[in-house]
Amino acid sequence: MTREAFLEALENALISMQEEERAGVLSYYDEILQDRMEAGMSEEEAVRSMEPIEVIAARVLDEAEPAPQEEEKRGNGTEVCRPAADYNHVIIRAQNREVRIESAVDDTIKIRYQIGGNDVFELHDENGTLTLEHQNRPIASFANEAAPQNFTLDSLLKGIGSVLNSIGEFGRNVLTSAGILSDESSAIVLTLPRAFCGAVTVENRNARVVTENINCSGDVRVATSNGRITLTDVGAGSISAVTANARVEMSNVYARSSLEAMTSNGRISAVNVLSDVQLRLETSNGQVETELIDAPEIRIATSNAGVNGTVKGTQSLYRVHTRVSNGTSSLADTFAGERSLDILTSNGSINVSFAEEEAEETETEAEEDVQEHEEANG
Repeated sequence: MTREAFLEALENALISMQEEERAGVLSYYDEILQDRMEAGMSEEEAVRSMEPIEVIAARVLDEAEPAPQEEEKRGNGTEVCRPAADYNHVIIRAQNREVRIESAVDDTIKIRYQIGGNDVFELHDENGTLTLEHQNRPIASFANEAAPQNFTLDSLLKGIGSVLNSIGEFGRNVLTSAGILSDESSAIVLTLPRAFCGAVTVENRNARVVTENINCSGDVRVATSNGRITLTDVGAGSISAVTANARVEMSNVYARSSLEAMTSNGRISAVNVLSDVQLRLETSNGQVETELIDAPEIRIATSNAGVNGTVKGTQSLYRVHTRVSNGTSSLADTFAGERSLDILTSNGSINVSFAEEEAEETETEAEEDVQEHEEANG
C-alpha cells in the first residue's frame, strides 16, 4: 500500500470526526511515514511498519471528544445530523449511487449512507452550505494496494479478490441505481424538514434521484446522467430536473417561478404539475405525457415521438402554437388568450386537450344520454 492510499483509508475510517481534527490526525501520521522514509525505509516498508488502520482509527476515535452535530457511525453506515436552521443550501454530488430526498417531522437535516470498499465520501460545512461529495475509487488503486513488495501467489490471489470485490460492489450500485436490483440500503438518503427554508442541489452520475414530499423556500435542482429523475409532492421556488438517456417523472409538483424537465432519449411524464411563471418539458426521442398541467407559459418539445395529455383550463385562455412534422395535431393555432402554449414535435403527433372543455363535453354527453333515455321511455 502506498502512503497516499494509507492516508486515504485512514481518512475514511475517521469520517465521523470533525474535519479540522481529522486533518490534524492525518498530518501527524503523514509525518511519521515521512520520518521513516527519510530514515531509509521504502514507502511500502514505512506503511507496513504502521499499526493496522482499524487499530489506529479505534484509538483515535476513542480518545476524541464527542462533537455536537457530528456523524454517527453505524457499522459501515454513517448518519450526518444538522439543525436545519443553520443552513440555506444542501448539496449532494454522487456517482453510481441512488440519491433519495424525503421529509421528516423534526427540524433537522440528515444524510445517511453506507460506506463500501470503493467509496470515498467528503463532507463540507461552510457558510450555511452543507455538501456531501461521493466518488468511487479507481479499481486500479485496489490492485496497487494488493501488490506487496514481496510478490507471492497468495498475494496475487488476494489482489485479484480485492479487485473482483470492488467490481462486484460497483456493479451492484449501478444495477440498483438503474432499478434492476432493489436495495434501498445502498442509497444516499437526504432527509429534510417538511418545510425547508433553503435550496437543494443534487448532481449524480449513472444513478437515479428520487425526491418525495418536500417543500423548499429556495430552488430545487436535480441533474443526472443515465439516471431517472422522479419528483413526487414537491414544492419549491423554482425546479429543474435535467438528465440524459433516462426519463423524468413528476407528480404533484409546484414551482413559484420556473419549472423545467429536460432529457434526451427518455420520456417525460407530468401529472398535476404547476408553475406560476413558466413550464418547460423538453426531450428528444421520447414521449411527453401530461395530465392537468398549468402555467402562464407552457412549452413542450420532443422529436421522434408524440405529445399526449391534458392542460388545465380552456383553449380560450391560451395563445396556441403547434408545429408538427410527419404527424397530426388535435389543436389549432390561436392568437387570443393571455397565456401561451407552444408544442413542437417531429415524427410524432400531438393529442392534447383542455381539461375543463373535456369536463363540459362529458357533462353535455351525459345530459344528452339522459334526455334520449327519457324520450325513449315516453
